[in-house]
Amino acid sequence: MTDSIGRELTPELPAPSVPTESVSALAVTLESLLHAVVAGDANAESAIQQLHDLTVSRLMGLARGMLRNTADAEEAVCDTYVQVWQTAKHFDVQRASPIAWLVMICRSRCLDRLRSRKLQARLVAAAAAEPANTTDDGPERLLGMLQSNSRVRSALETLPSGKRRLIELAFLEGLSHAELSERLQLPLGTVKSHLRRSLQTLHSSIEGVR
Repeated sequence: MTDSIGRELTPELPAPSVPTESVSALAVTLESLLHAVVAGDANAESAIQQLHDLTVSRLMGLARGMLRNTADAEEAVCDTYVQVWQTAKHFDVQRASPIAWLVMICRSRCLDRLRSRKLQARLVAAAAAEPANTTDDGPERLLGMLQSNSRVRSALETLPSGKRRLIELAFLEGLSHAELSERLQLPLGTVKSHLRRSLQTLHSSIEGVR
């Protein structure tokens, strides 16, 4: 083949394609493993272990980036696989790829831990600000009780709904006493006393799930 002035042209070769076999093969493998977990037969435990081995490095990278703490990241990733084991039947390949589904669960578990950290910090700060005669537990004692995130969650679940809601608004959403008063349509003094009693109840509940 020549151009318009007679020079010979080298035939243009097609651009090399990016290999996708490994990516698609992994997706197929992960989907197959999830189906094996759902089946719940003798191969289910082997399947979840293989799923873990193939994806844990990706999830650990995500968790470390979000939590900035290796121990917390490891626990969040562990929680992820527990949830996968329990809810694999809800996986829908039409809505997300297997790895995208795992990442979504891991991100959610990391956000739970970030919220729990915020709660712990606010509880300790609130305890430190309370007069000494309002609770038998000082901030150092409270901090020791709050080392386990699961204990905080368990303790919150034992509270009456009204007290739990008050603590969630104050410590998770960060509402001030004035904002709580406006939100709940209660006098400011009532909000303060209710919050103090709710905090004391939470102290007792945390002790109860030790």
